[in-house]
Amino acid sequence: MLLKYKKLLKRGSALLFISGGGWMWYQVHKMRDTLNRIVNTDVLDAQRSQAQYVYLTDPPFIGRNLEDELYSFDKPSVSQWWNSLRNSVAWRLLSAAKTSNRIDRLHAVRLLAKIKNLNDSDYKQLAQVCDARTAVGLARTRNVDLRFFLKPPYSHISHTRQELINEMHQLIEALNLETDHLCLKYFLSKSFPEFQDRHKLFDHDQTSLEPPTSFINRQDLLPVCVQTLTHHSSVMNSGRDIVKHGGLRLLMSVRRHCASEKEIQVLLANLIANISVNQDLLENLFQTGWIGVLAEWAQDPDIQISVPAAKALANLDADDDMHNLYVNGMFPLHPLWRTLEPVKVDVVFVHGLLGGVLVTWRQRDRSSRAEKLTKPQEIPVPDDFKMSDEKTQEYMLEVSAQKHEEWEEIGQDFETVMPDSPENTNVQATGPFILQRNQKSSLQSDKYTRCWPMDWLPKDCSNLRILGVNYDTKLTLWSPMCPIEATKRSLAERSEDMLRMLQQAGVGCRPVVWVAHSMGGLLVKNTLVKAWKSDDPELKNMCHSTKGIVFYSVPHKGTPMANLTSATELVVSPTVEVQELRENSPALLNLHEQFLKMLQDIPVEVISFAETRPTLVPAVRMQFSFVPRASADPGVGEYFEIPQDHLCICKPASRESFLYQKVLHLISKILASS
Repeated sequence: MLLKYKKLLKRGSALLFISGGGWMWYQVHKMRDTLNRIVNTDVLDAQRSQAQYVYLTDPPFIGRNLEDELYSFDKPSVSQWWNSLRNSVAWRLLSAAKTSNRIDRLHAVRLLAKIKNLNDSDYKQLAQVCDARTAVGLARTRNVDLRFFLKPPYSHISHTRQELINEMHQLIEALNLETDHLCLKYFLSKSFPEFQDRHKLFDHDQTSLEPPTSFINRQDLLPVCVQTLTHHSSVMNSGRDIVKHGGLRLLMSVRRHCASEKEIQVLLANLIANISVNQDLLENLFQTGWIGVLAEWAQDPDIQISVPAAKALANLDADDDMHNLYVNGMFPLHPLWRTLEPVKVDVVFVHGLLGGVLVTWRQRDRSSRAEKLTKPQEIPVPDDFKMSDEKTQEYMLEVSAQKHEEWEEIGQDFETVMPDSPENTNVQATGPFILQRNQKSSLQSDKYTRCWPMDWLPKDCSNLRILGVNYDTKLTLWSPMCPIEATKRSLAERSEDMLRMLQQAGVGCRPVVWVAHSMGGLLVKNTLVKAWKSDDPELKNMCHSTKGIVFYSVPHKGTPMANLTSATELVVSPTVEVQELRENSPALLNLHEQFLKMLQDIPVEVISFAETRPTLVPAVRMQFSFVPRASADPGVGEYFEIPQDHLCICKPASRESFLYQKVLHLISKILASS
């Protein structure tokens, strides 16, 4: 009988080996036929006939025995044959990535990025002849091998910190001579006192800028220089000027020198993202090595670096089916890479006063989460306790297994109430308010997230594009403020900017769901009302494409926190956005009236969450109620009162939270009808 099984095993192994070999032969020939169909072989032959450059310091090419090398190719091993095949396929795909057919280019880049474990010399040769468009496509592929990208030129040259500061000073001064951005004059006069001798600081009204009575420490000048340049690129769209004056090379030197300084790396990522809006600068970014750096940054675990890097690559990727322009203030949160998944719904997140895309939408701190039901702990067994009887040991193992099975069955017929369940609702409010046991167990394994829209929604919903709108706000005019931004702080002016950003990002081409917190909800309402009243067909389409709106504690009728006396206003000097939030402000009441009229014309599902707990303000050690329940209730759609404060109401404790599950339920419903 044993011999019979051995014969069957041998025959099965042989059959498996033959079928596996046949499958591999089929796959190789199938790939060859595909490549022959999409690759112009004349172009390939011409490409391979060119000189191939290899770094002289490459270890695989130093110290080899030439006779052994030639002899080994007379009798190639299986590994050499396989490596040669992969290298040949990679070269064919690289040539296909340069064809005139966009579909073929996308397909070739996708296959090229899947090739792994080539020799370093092979990657370097491929990188030597890679063009800018192909490099962007590779950089936008998840987990691409970073050896596809050459090191930035002159990476062996190092600069001192003072040398970099001097060069940054010269660059900013050159930009100042070409623009009328008062922030540059302000920075130069405060950072470099000698600048005041050559230029008058107060030629224009700069009441919003404090005079340069105190100068910045020279040791801290480099991050301030980068911050000033990033700010200038965000308000003046000065990318071309920065490139013209050699800024890309200088910024690369700063990146190398400050590799361990996270603050500067984040600023540089946002600065390059602002420059990427000028798509004609792709070749400049490629030649200075920035595409490879963006590819590395896009894989960074810190979203403050990876999100701006992915945004820059998306701006430069003209081949992508979903290519849109993401200007300053607009961030794509998903997908960050090229994808074959079609987008059916856009979800746009808008933060509130003093918030931010990567700040407002984080998960609630772990310390505030509800306790979870856990399995009972094992009963400890003393070390000196031994069971000599085998039957007793088997019995104890069976009892232990039965105990765990019974525990798993506990709760099978029960439902779990979601955390953050509402204390009160209106008559229109519906669920879901409970979680099934199998659903609950599938949601508990998530790690803490700094941006739940980016990490949770793609897991629970496919076919989504998730965007985040970012804008700066201040509470008082006493703090330094850019004169250009100071003229765009009202809801009406911010709405105009937001409409422009949304148009360039392609919002309105498919169903849209808006999710807003606090003042962000007022901005969404004003934007939609403007689009509704506009004669521009694209703007009208943006409004008519709106299928759902989620309001997290939005002060539709204002907030008493903004009601300041005349004496207080004189001392505090509140900004325009704070003044517009006054309780029962005529402007807010009129906006809400127009919004309700728009909803009569366009059916939109509205969900509103209201805070019921006061918010602790650490600066004064007092608690305040920021948005009263009456102000958070828009009088339309579903309304829920949640036992959270103003800051935590938009931060679900977990994927089980009602604050998240209700939004997920709405998006899933709209996806199903799309």
